[in-house]
Amino acid sequence: MPEYSGKLYFPGRLYSITLYSGMKTVRYTIDAARDLKRHGNMASRVRTAISEYAEGEGAHANNVTRLVGSTGSRMRVGDYRAIFEETETAITVTKIAPRGGAYD
Repeated sequence: MPEYSGKLYFPGRLYSITLYSGMKTVRYTIDAARDLKRHGNMASRVRTAISEYAEGEGAHANNVTRLVGSTGSRMRVGDYRAIFEETETAITVTKIAPRGGAYD
């Protein structure tokens, strides 16, 4: 399990958590952080899955799919979906929702 740096900052509308050991930085938008709070029973599973994917893309590669007509991707965690955008150094999570409402 990756260690968190404990540094939280708000550049613009991003809520950011920096992870150690040379992996990608995981950032949550304000809306995604609110979604995590709203779906508290799944929050730890979603955060764990995203941090494992940031650590090494092979960890959850079979659960990640590029979205058609968008630059984003989605990760399947049980019946929930995490919508995110990925660069070489960062993953920005924009939305977390149950399967039926994730693509609205």
